[in-house]
Amino acid sequence: MPSTVSDPPVTELLLVIVFQLGVCILFLAEVADAARGYETLSSLAGQLVGTATAVGGLALLFVRRRVR
Repeated sequence: MPSTVSDPPVTELLLVIVFQLGVCILFLAEVADAARGYETLSSLAGQLVGTATAVGGLALLFVRRRVR
């Protein structure tokens, strides 16, 4: 008997993982700022990369959900 519950596609799960990774990179950069007490170029780069990864993963996830 077939089930009525559908599993999400693997690509959507991978996009959620990419989003979570971006958020983690962003938070680690913020923790590095707080631990040092001042902002450096490496923490700024971490914030930019984390934000871009999180926003990009979330945008791709929404686009894929809209297309389906």
